[in-house]
Amino acid sequence: MKKNNNQQIQINHLFIESDLTTFAALYDISLVRFMIQYKFDHFGDFDHNIDPQQIEEIEKEFIRTTLDVLKHRNSEFRIMLDKIFLQFLEENKLTHAEFIEGWDNGIGEKFDDYQLEQLPKKEYDQDISFRMKINFLLVKANKIGCLIDLKEDFKFDEPIDYNAEPDSYFNAKGSEKLIYLKETGIIDFLKEQNPDVSENKLAKLLSILTGEKFLQSGLNSMESNSQIINRKNPYYSPKTAPKVQDQLTQWGFKIKNSN
Repeated sequence: MKKNNNQQIQINHLFIESDLTTFAALYDISLVRFMIQYKFDHFGDFDHNIDPQQIEEIEKEFIRTTLDVLKHRNSEFRIMLDKIFLQFLEENKLTHAEFIEGWDNGIGEKFDDYQLEQLPKKEYDQDISFRMKINFLLVKANKIGCLIDLKEDFKFDEPIDYNAEPDSYFNAKGSEKLIYLKETGIIDFLKEQNPDVSENKLAKLLSILTGEKFLQSGLNSMESNSQIINRKNPYYSPKTAPKVQDQLTQWGFKIKNSN
């Protein structure tokens, strides 16, 4: 396939910017438009007949191109978030270290409110659907025999070896990582072995081990005895914990079911 030509095929912005439901509904028609343009660019003929294997290769290229567009848009959003964060630090005369230390003393809640005020709703909604769209494309790619490696800048590999260790294609969010640590008893073990260590210091250790920057609020909410529902608690979403527990069960771990 002539990649240079494929890179010139445009993906409709309505498809990219839509919510997940519309994105899924528009997938096939967007693929057809991509294939028609591909046939014209490569063969100069919209009616050129291509074999099934080549159609599969075109779909892979369509997924790659769509991923690139989504990734570019999300990188722009991340730059916007970084600017908002730096602006918050400047306006509140805080260093990065002071921001982290004060997260559970009101800084975190203040920053959440500030970020929502500064962020356009359209951008916020698109960021929420970003991961869902990426994983929708992951499912599509798997069905035609290839893998999107979410850890390696959306690297596209094929074929998939389903007998390989799950680590080769598994990815988890910070909230999910906290539940993995909780359900396997690792957090309780660390607290039992180190009763004098504060949750702030425990959160720092877990941040180092998991590579996640902001675990303090999630850990505090998860370990709190309060009956108040807190959206920062990793167990807040009704889908997250069952997803983690199911994965642990598949791997053969005994889960705690403590929450």
